[in-house]
Amino acid sequence: MNIARRGVETDTRCPVCGLFDEDGRHCFLKCKQVKKCWQGLNLEDVRLQLLSLQSARRVVEVILKLKSEKRSLVICLLWAWWGNRNKANPGEKGVSVEEVNRRVVTFANCSYQLEKRAVQGGNKGGRAKEIWVPPPPDVLKINIDGAFREVGKTGAWGFVIRDCDGNGVLEGSGRLKWVHDALMAEGEACLAALTVAMDAGISHVVIEADSSNLVAAVNSDGFDQAVGGVLFKEIRLILSLHFVTLSFTHVSTSCNNCAHELACAGIHRDPDQPVLVDRDRACSESNE
Repeated sequence: MNIARRGVETDTRCPVCGLFDEDGRHCFLKCKQVKKCWQGLNLEDVRLQLLSLQSARRVVEVILKLKSEKRSLVICLLWAWWGNRNKANPGEKGVSVEEVNRRVVTFANCSYQLEKRAVQGGNKGGRAKEIWVPPPPDVLKINIDGAFREVGKTGAWGFVIRDCDGNGVLEGSGRLKWVHDALMAEGEACLAALTVAMDAGISHVVIEADSSNLVAAVNSDGFDQAVGGVLFKEIRLILSLHFVTLSFTHVSTSCNNCAHELACAGIHRDPDQPVLVDRDRACSESNE
């Protein structure tokens, strides 16, 4: 639309949907495809708020006042969508809404980790112990951990799912008869948690693990050729088909203590008898 205002003859229709004139409001907030991105990331309330604003300056001001995690998601969504739109502009096929959102979450995770390191680096009094932080309302947080014993190549898994008040919704632990390495044990823990969550009808989640390699293996294809590559592909497939994953991040062990203890307990269980606990019996440890 800006090009047309300068007197240049051009097709002003949105290159993504091809239905309406493309200005900034349509491109980032009103196009039917970008609306799916906002909704998939559970940011529809922010989109509607931004739509009510009358200037780009106010849009920026409102975004910068959002809480850290949501602010990162919004900024990364705008950036990822602009890249996808620029592919569509010359006629190239853009990526799916699901792939855009996956990239958004990956970008936001990296941004969050860099921001957290910067804060820690400026802490002159030494590094403070991190604590578990509850998820946003209407979202559940899944903490996962795996255990591995080199002797005998055995392992275990543990996970806990909690709500925005820190109350336990589901937890589980189990023993692995055979596992190749620690990363595969972490992957088995993730798969077990997702399977139980999927069966329970859970969809909107944030996921945390204290294994940076697992987070990298799920958020990218960098580990697909490793021994557990098939496992990581299966996790990504389940996430794309059954979950709206707001983030999958690496946290310190102090933020993942409950899942860690469950994994340790799983080492001593019967391999054929994993333990799953529902809401009525789940732990409600909200301040690890």
